[in-house]
Amino acid sequence: MIDQYGHRMVERGYNIIPTLPSKKRPSGSGWQKIQSTPELVQDWITEMPEFGIGVLCDTTAAVDIDCHNKALNNRLLHWLKDNVGMPAARIGLNPKCVVPFRNVEGMRKMRSKEFVCGDGVTHAVEILGVGQQFIAYGIHPKTLKPYEWVAGPTLADVFHEDLPALTNDIATAFITFFEQQAEELGWVAEKEGTREKQQAHDELMNFKAALDMGAEEISEILQTLDPDADHDSWVRVGMALHHQFGGDLDGLELFETWSMDSDKFKEGECAKRWESFGDYGGAKVTMASLKFEAKKSDSVEVIEERLPSMLTNWAFVQVEGSARVLREELNSDQIILYKLDDLKKEFANQKVLDHGSDKPRMMNLADMWLEHPDRRTYAGGICFSPDGQVLNKYNLWRGWSYKPVQGDVSPFIEFVTNVIAGGDEGHARYILGWVAQMIQKPQSKVGVGITLRGKKGSGKSFFGELIGGLCKPHHRIVSKADHVTGKFNRHLEDTLLLQCDEAYWARNKAAEGALKDLMTNNRITVERKGMDSYSSNNYTRLLFTSNEQWVVPASLDERRFAVFDVSPCQMQNAKYFGDLRRWYDRGGAEHLLHFFKSFDLGSVDVRVAPTTAALDQQKLLSLDTIDQWVLDCISSGEFREQRSNGDVFEFGSPEAKHSIYQCYVSSVKGRFESARKESQFWRHLREIDGLIAKESRKRVAGRQLYCVEFAHPKIALQAFLSHHNIKNNEVVEAVEDLDPLDPANWNDEVPF
Repeated sequence: MIDQYGHRMVERGYNIIPTLPSKKRPSGSGWQKIQSTPELVQDWITEMPEFGIGVLCDTTAAVDIDCHNKALNNRLLHWLKDNVGMPAARIGLNPKCVVPFRNVEGMRKMRSKEFVCGDGVTHAVEILGVGQQFIAYGIHPKTLKPYEWVAGPTLADVFHEDLPALTNDIATAFITFFEQQAEELGWVAEKEGTREKQQAHDELMNFKAALDMGAEEISEILQTLDPDADHDSWVRVGMALHHQFGGDLDGLELFETWSMDSDKFKEGECAKRWESFGDYGGAKVTMASLKFEAKKSDSVEVIEERLPSMLTNWAFVQVEGSARVLREELNSDQIILYKLDDLKKEFANQKVLDHGSDKPRMMNLADMWLEHPDRRTYAGGICFSPDGQVLNKYNLWRGWSYKPVQGDVSPFIEFVTNVIAGGDEGHARYILGWVAQMIQKPQSKVGVGITLRGKKGSGKSFFGELIGGLCKPHHRIVSKADHVTGKFNRHLEDTLLLQCDEAYWARNKAAEGALKDLMTNNRITVERKGMDSYSSNNYTRLLFTSNEQWVVPASLDERRFAVFDVSPCQMQNAKYFGDLRRWYDRGGAEHLLHFFKSFDLGSVDVRVAPTTAALDQQKLLSLDTIDQWVLDCISSGEFREQRSNGDVFEFGSPEAKHSIYQCYVSSVKGRFESARKESQFWRHLREIDGLIAKESRKRVAGRQLYCVEFAHPKIALQAFLSHHNIKNNEVVEAVEDLDPLDPANWNDEVPF
């Protein structure tokens, strides 16, 4: 983690420290006094590259929402967004999260009361200040998954100076808001000591004391309760009012006023039962119990707060004939799909008072949204359409991340030309055109993926980050083949640029087929957990970045991969890439988007991948077992059986056909493919014009043998490369496990 984000964090003004892998604590002592520098970060990268990154809270405060209730968490995040601003939020153990801000007043630790809900879970919020730290990047010790930035860009994408300021007054107001929300949910505030905690719990649950509240507040509680409920519930309300008012007639008046809203109301019934409530010898029912029940359901205030958000962020959709509820995640471009029954179950305990009908009624919050006339409905289902041309469908397209502005893009052009394209201006032109086609015509695929090979730190992944940032909601990075070929692929539904970072495709036939389908097909079958699959548009472009020699499965007539070797000229140059990042973040992204939108697509044919030595190497590495064996034999100048006697035959001498075939069979052992049949083997070799010099019959020890003599290695190599349309002889030297060809050992009299 620290090797990936360390330098960027320091460049953006954060004071960072290394944290132990899969732990929440810093590495070593004295971390509170550390002042991180590029030089210090480089030392950490060298010594502990797998360590996480903690951010010191000396100039960077953080709101730590240690709350397990997702609904309340969303309200807290909305409060921060409305009152302070919120560029980013980090999740470890969902739904708990941390939101960073600037610490402008030297703020120290602040913490709310701890509240215990009905499930016995403790909830609190905390302001992290001077002397503390929070994990920005690392592995969570419980989930064993990376911490995730969900509400916007990652922290490494935000300059410290651009973080909203958190003051003591704002922090205090936030804590107060949380405590009010917790109390309204009926949670119990913990006190010091086990005995006092139990007493607090007993006071709420045993209902022995009248609450300190006025008639107006009591009336508001009664408005959330349904007078048409069952008889026992009606009696409980009367008993609670009797207890609160000590049997006074003011309580009876409230009881009658509330009961009159019921169709079952009978004149004099409330007064008849009133006196009997005082004679009840069981557990007392008080206003505390009614308040608890009312706050378990959402109040009128919550309706006013939540319903507009639901109308904005929820939608009713028809997906392949099935009714679904679509919910847009808070401050995220992601969506969640619910079955109607599952949604109603989730909100079964959240009944609210509906004022929209002639007579107020209690409703499930989900039902209220479903019946609301302003509910969004998309009968046509879900689609991904970058051109915006949709009819009655929910469009997943979120647009570009920036507005195009004309300006200087020379830093990026230089980077692509000299680093990504290795100094080849023609290749650079193709790469720029490929990106420009994605920007100008996102709905029109070219069927060619770009592959960048290079050493770690050379800039290949950084290239993907820069162009992906132009369409950030639709840029995905995967590191495993099963992220593309696995069963559940919702993340691909709205992907415009898929960056396969160190994902290994070679020798994976299943992955190869799925990969090529994703590159060329215009439709994709989307599968979500717990839901039927459905079809969607596929506009995905693929960018492969890898340190490996063999990256993609390139066929001999390959047209789908444009492969480039990235130059190491700026490898590990933190200043070079830091300057490029600052240019990008400070207006360069807007300039770059304008450049690509204005790029002349007629100047380059992006549908035809350029022929490169790197592509030829991929072809050689992707050869089938027969071709791999032939190339191995040409390179070594001999056939060798994998047997105990280790029989060796010279490449240029006649040898029995069956012995040659057995050499091939023994070479295939242990590979991912099985050996081909002998008839297929010889038919394949004869198709390579010039490989076989002579076929003859010889009598050996009284037996008639069919013998084959291959051409001289120089001629054989030329025939092999010509047959496979590989023009660069140097690529052979890059094939793993093959001895480099040494022309000095060959007979100069044989023409090449």
